[in-house]
Amino acid sequence: MEAVRNYFEEIEKGTVNLYETKLLLVGYGAVGKTSLMKRLIFDEYNDNELSTEGIEIRHWNLKTIDDDQLKINIWDFGGQEIYHSTHQFFLSKRSIYLLVWDARIDKMMPNLASFDYWLRIVSLLSKNSPILVVQNKIDERASLVAEKYLQEYFPNIVGFYKVSAKDKAGISELKNAIQNEINKLPHIGERLPKAWIDIRDNLKQSNKNFIHLEDYISVCKDFKIDFEQAIHLSNYFHDLGIFLHFQDNDILRNIIFLNPDWATKAVYKIIDTKEVVLNQGKFNYSQLKNIWQDFPDDKFAFLIELMKKFELCFLLPN
Repeated sequence: MEAVRNYFEEIEKGTVNLYETKLLLVGYGAVGKTSLMKRLIFDEYNDNELSTEGIEIRHWNLKTIDDDQLKINIWDFGGQEIYHSTHQFFLSKRSIYLLVWDARIDKMMPNLASFDYWLRIVSLLSKNSPILVVQNKIDERASLVAEKYLQEYFPNIVGFYKVSAKDKAGISELKNAIQNEINKLPHIGERLPKAWIDIRDNLKQSNKNFIHLEDYISVCKDFKIDFEQAIHLSNYFHDLGIFLHFQDNDILRNIIFLNPDWATKAVYKIIDTKEVVLNQGKFNYSQLKNIWQDFPDDKFAFLIELMKKFELCFLLPN
């Protein structure tokens, strides 16, 4: 009751309409996700585009149907298999997904094997957010896919598109489709208390990799937002991809990852450490001080808990 009362009090002080969402590009490596992203945002193409390592985040501004400025946070995920396990940190609601594939590489496409992983994980973790299936590099080779079959099993697929980031074929149609689907998202144009946006801006300007829950609550109190509303707000920002806050975990709920890339770099650091690899993935907590030299000691427990939550590491009995 108090949180609801607080919300309406904040609404009376002033509101802002939210025109912001998250667009995630997923798919296997070397299918041209980064080239497609740059063609969409900058109308640029580079023949020698390097593979994305981890995650690259870009911002794309479009217009809504009401001619408002729409901010899209594009998350380009590295397609190499070593990165797949950390993708699940970031798959969230209030988002739109592009599953990009290339008929030259996905030779198994006729039996849909290479679609299964992405469609299942996106449908499960994003609460059935809309997915656009995009075949890239049609200037080199095009292929058919069983669209009716896929949509039967994954009804959140909203369309199939064939494009070439290189020669721009189909890009205009894809751009229009993205814009139309984003306009349909329930949170677009939502009326929010101005204080919510002020809190987001304050956190972004801090340039911190993380913030403790009590410090976040303190920031919210400075903007007259109480505890209950602050918790609701952090869940909302998590879905928008502004930061990561895993409230369902007793340990992780005490930290907010303001820079998601910082957390993934810690995970890759362990995966890539030679002594861990040679020991078949096994390591002790005492080794972390050497492995995570660039990370603060008091955050080791949170990072390990993050890995355990997403089953990237497991505690052995001995």
